[in-house]
Amino acid sequence: MKPKIIVPFPGKSATCGKRRAFTLVELLAVVAIIGILGAVVFGTMQSVKRRARLAGCANNFRQIYIGIQLYTNDHARKLPGPLTGGQHVRYPSNTKYQLVDYLSPYVSVSILGGSPSAADIMTCPAWKDEISDFENGCSYEAYAGFLTMDDGNLQKPFGYPNWSDQNKNEQPVALLRIPNATKVWMLRDLDQVGTPSYVGRSDTPARPVHGSVRNYLYFDGHVAAVPVN
Repeated sequence: MKPKIIVPFPGKSATCGKRRAFTLVELLAVVAIIGILGAVVFGTMQSVKRRARLAGCANNFRQIYIGIQLYTNDHARKLPGPLTGGQHVRYPSNTKYQLVDYLSPYVSVSILGGSPSAADIMTCPAWKDEISDFENGCSYEAYAGFLTMDDGNLQKPFGYPNWSDQNKNEQPVALLRIPNATKVWMLRDLDQVGTPSYVGRSDTPARPVHGSVRNYLYFDGHVAAVPVN
Protein backbone atom coordinates (compact mmCIF):
# COMPACT_ATOMS: atom_id res chain seq x y z
CA MET A 1 0.00 0.00 0.00
CA LYS A 2 1.45 3.36 -1.08
CA PRO A 3 1.93 6.07 1.62
CA LYS A 4 -0.35 9.07 1.35
CA ILE A 5 1.21 12.35 0.22
CA ILE A 6 -0.24 15.34 2.01
CA VAL A 7 -0.26 18.49 -0.13
CA PRO A 8 -0.55 21.86 1.72
CA PHE A 9 -3.65 23.88 1.07
CA PRO A 10 -2.92 26.31 -1.78
CA GLY A 11 -1.90 29.78 -0.62
CA LYS A 12 -0.73 28.60 2.83
CA SER A 13 2.84 27.95 4.00
CA ALA A 14 3.63 24.57 5.44
CA THR A 15 6.25 25.95 7.81
CA CYS A 16 5.68 29.66 8.36
CA GLY A 17 2.94 31.52 10.10
CA LYS A 18 1.62 34.94 9.22
CA ARG A 19 4.32 37.71 9.29
CA ARG A 20 3.81 40.14 12.22
CA ALA A 21 4.28 43.93 11.70
CA PHE A 22 6.10 46.27 14.14
CA THR A 23 3.89 47.92 16.70
CA LEU A 24 4.14 51.66 17.27
CA VAL A 25 5.74 51.08 20.67
CA GLU A 26 8.45 48.88 19.16
CA LEU A 27 9.14 51.40 16.41
CA LEU A 28 9.48 54.21 18.93
CA ALA A 29 11.83 52.06 21.02
CA VAL A 30 14.07 51.46 17.99
CA VAL A 31 14.12 55.17 17.18
CA ALA A 32 15.00 55.98 20.80
CA ILE A 33 17.87 53.48 20.81
CA ILE A 34 19.25 54.90 17.57
CA GLY A 35 19.04 58.41 19.05
CA ILE A 36 20.90 57.35 22.19
CA LEU A 37 23.64 55.65 20.19
CA GLY A 38 23.96 58.72 17.97
CA ALA A 39 24.31 60.99 20.99
CA VAL A 40 27.00 58.73 22.48
CA VAL A 41 28.95 58.63 19.22
CA PHE A 42 28.62 62.40 18.71
CA GLY A 43 29.72 63.09 22.28
CA THR A 44 32.74 60.81 21.86
CA MET A 45 33.73 62.52 18.62
CA GLN A 46 33.43 65.95 20.22
CA SER A 47 35.54 64.82 23.17
CA VAL A 48 38.24 63.48 20.83
CA LYS A 49 38.17 66.74 18.89
CA ARG A 50 38.57 68.81 22.07
CA ARG A 51 41.53 66.72 23.20
CA ALA A 52 43.16 67.04 19.77
CA ARG A 53 42.80 70.83 19.86
CA LEU A 54 44.22 70.98 23.39
CA ALA A 55 47.19 68.85 22.33
CA GLY A 56 47.77 70.99 19.22
CA CYS A 57 47.80 74.13 21.34
CA ALA A 58 50.25 72.56 23.82
CA ASN A 59 52.52 71.59 20.93
CA ASN A 60 52.55 75.24 19.81
CA PHE A 61 53.78 76.23 23.26
CA ARG A 62 56.56 73.63 23.16
CA GLN A 63 57.73 74.89 19.78
CA ILE A 64 57.63 78.47 21.03
CA TYR A 65 59.76 77.56 24.05
CA ILE A 66 62.35 75.91 21.82
CA GLY A 67 62.49 79.12 19.80
CA ILE A 68 62.87 81.20 22.98
CA GLN A 69 65.76 79.05 24.17
CA LEU A 70 67.52 79.40 20.82
CA TYR A 71 66.89 83.14 20.85
CA THR A 72 68.33 83.58 24.35
CA ASN A 73 71.47 81.67 23.33
CA ASP A 74 72.16 84.40 20.75
CA HIS A 75 71.14 87.36 22.92
CA ALA A 76 73.11 87.14 26.17
CA ARG A 77 70.46 84.83 27.67
CA LYS A 78 67.86 87.60 27.51
CA LEU A 79 64.25 86.88 26.63
CA PRO A 80 62.81 88.21 23.36
CA GLY A 81 61.22 91.61 23.70
CA PRO A 82 59.96 94.09 24.46
CA LEU A 83 56.54 92.47 24.05
CA THR A 84 52.96 93.53 24.49
CA GLY A 85 50.58 91.26 26.40
CA GLY A 86 48.35 90.14 23.53
CA GLN A 87 50.28 88.28 20.84
CA HIS A 88 48.81 88.57 17.35
CA VAL A 89 48.34 85.54 15.14
CA ARG A 90 48.88 87.62 11.99
CA TYR A 91 52.04 86.80 10.08
CA PRO A 92 53.96 88.56 8.73
CA SER A 93 53.11 90.96 11.54
CA ASN A 94 52.10 94.53 10.79
CA THR A 95 52.69 95.58 14.38
CA LYS A 96 55.75 95.73 16.59
CA TYR A 97 56.55 93.82 19.75
CA GLN A 98 55.25 90.45 18.58
CA LEU A 99 56.89 87.23 19.75
CA VAL A 100 56.65 85.54 16.35
CA ASP A 101 58.83 88.26 14.80
CA TYR A 102 61.61 87.53 17.27
CA LEU A 103 61.34 83.75 16.91
CA SER A 104 60.85 83.34 13.16
CA PRO A 105 64.63 82.98 12.51
CA TYR A 106 64.79 80.12 15.02
CA VAL A 107 61.67 78.00 14.45
CA SER A 108 59.69 76.93 11.43
CA VAL A 109 56.68 79.19 10.97
CA SER A 110 54.02 77.78 8.67
CA ILE A 111 51.38 80.05 7.21
CA LEU A 112 47.73 79.30 7.82
CA GLY A 113 45.19 80.21 5.17
CA GLY A 114 43.13 83.32 5.53
CA SER A 115 43.23 86.98 4.66
CA PRO A 116 45.46 88.12 6.18
CA SER A 117 47.41 84.95 6.90
CA ALA A 118 48.39 83.69 10.35
CA ALA A 119 51.35 81.92 11.94
CA ASP A 120 50.56 78.36 12.95
CA ILE A 121 52.58 78.37 16.20
CA MET A 122 50.76 81.50 17.38
CA THR A 123 47.30 80.15 16.59
CA CYS A 124 45.49 77.81 18.96
CA PRO A 125 43.40 75.33 16.89
CA ALA A 126 40.38 75.86 19.15
CA TRP A 127 40.72 79.64 18.90
CA LYS A 128 40.87 79.42 15.11
CA ASP A 129 37.52 77.60 15.04
CA GLU A 130 35.86 80.39 17.02
CA ILE A 131 37.46 83.57 15.65
CA SER A 132 37.69 84.66 12.03
CA ASP A 133 39.26 88.10 12.64
CA PHE A 134 42.95 87.51 11.90
CA GLU A 135 43.55 91.24 11.42
CA ASN A 136 43.92 92.05 15.12
CA GLY A 137 43.22 88.72 16.79
CA CYS A 138 45.40 87.46 19.63
CA SER A 139 45.25 83.76 20.40
CA TYR A 140 47.89 83.84 23.16
CA GLU A 141 48.87 86.25 25.91
CA ALA A 142 52.43 86.88 27.08
CA TYR A 143 53.08 87.65 30.75
CA ALA A 144 53.17 91.45 30.98
CA GLY A 145 53.14 91.96 34.74
CA PHE A 146 55.98 92.71 37.14
CA LEU A 147 58.08 90.05 38.85
CA THR A 148 60.51 90.44 41.75
CA MET A 149 63.89 89.47 40.30
CA ASP A 150 66.73 87.80 42.17
CA ASP A 151 68.19 91.24 42.97
CA GLY A 152 64.89 92.42 44.49
CA ASN A 153 63.97 94.75 41.62
CA LEU A 154 60.53 94.71 40.04
CA GLN A 155 60.77 94.07 36.31
CA LYS A 156 58.65 92.80 33.46
CA PRO A 157 60.28 89.61 32.15
CA PHE A 158 59.68 90.40 28.47
CA GLY A 159 60.13 94.14 28.93
CA TYR A 160 57.45 96.46 27.64
CA PRO A 161 57.19 99.10 24.91
CA ASN A 162 57.17 102.77 25.78
CA TRP A 163 54.55 104.01 23.34
CA SER A 164 55.48 107.67 23.75
CA ASP A 165 59.18 107.08 23.11
CA GLN A 166 60.15 103.84 21.37
CA ASN A 167 63.82 104.43 22.18
CA LYS A 168 63.08 104.09 25.89
CA ASN A 169 61.38 100.70 25.87
CA GLU A 170 61.70 98.62 29.01
CA GLN A 171 64.09 95.84 28.08
CA PRO A 172 63.60 92.11 28.75
CA VAL A 173 65.55 90.23 31.41
CA ALA A 174 67.62 87.07 31.25
CA LEU A 175 65.64 83.82 31.31
CA LEU A 176 67.77 82.47 34.16
CA ARG A 177 66.79 85.43 36.34
CA ILE A 178 63.12 84.48 36.47
CA PRO A 179 62.22 83.46 40.06
CA ASN A 180 60.09 80.34 40.62
CA ALA A 181 60.28 79.47 36.93
CA THR A 182 58.23 76.32 37.48
CA LYS A 183 55.31 78.35 38.85
CA VAL A 184 55.31 81.54 36.76
CA TRP A 185 53.69 81.37 33.34
CA MET A 186 55.12 83.09 30.29
CA LEU A 187 52.34 82.39 27.78
CA ARG A 188 48.71 81.28 28.04
CA ASP A 189 45.44 81.09 26.12
CA LEU A 190 43.77 84.47 25.80
CA ASP A 191 40.05 84.96 26.45
CA GLN A 192 37.78 87.62 27.89
CA VAL A 193 37.24 85.76 31.16
CA GLY A 194 40.94 85.50 31.99
CA THR A 195 41.84 88.96 30.66
CA PRO A 196 39.04 91.45 31.44
CA SER A 197 40.74 94.24 29.43
CA TYR A 198 39.71 92.31 26.29
CA VAL A 199 36.00 92.12 27.21
CA GLY A 200 33.74 93.06 24.32
CA ARG A 201 36.29 92.50 21.57
CA SER A 202 35.10 90.49 18.57
CA ASP A 203 38.59 89.06 18.03
CA THR A 204 38.76 87.53 21.52
CA PRO A 205 36.77 84.48 22.68
CA ALA A 206 34.19 85.25 25.35
CA ARG A 207 35.06 82.03 27.21
CA PRO A 208 38.13 79.77 27.45
CA VAL A 209 38.44 77.97 24.12
CA HIS A 210 39.31 74.65 25.78
CA GLY A 211 36.24 74.66 28.01
CA SER A 212 37.14 74.03 31.62
CA VAL A 213 40.92 74.50 31.22
CA ARG A 214 43.50 76.88 29.72
CA ASN A 215 46.91 75.90 28.40
CA TYR A 216 49.85 77.57 30.12
CA LEU A 217 53.54 77.65 29.16
CA TYR A 218 55.83 78.23 32.15
CA PHE A 219 59.27 79.82 32.26
CA ASP A 220 60.91 76.45 32.93
CA GLY A 221 59.42 75.13 29.66
CA HIS A 222 56.68 72.82 30.89
CA VAL A 223 53.11 73.07 29.58
CA ALA A 224 50.03 72.45 31.70
CA ALA A 225 46.27 72.52 31.18
CA VAL A 226 45.14 74.48 34.23
CA PRO A 227 41.49 74.36 35.39
CA VAL A 228 39.63 77.63 34.94
CA ASN A 229 38.76 79.28 38.26
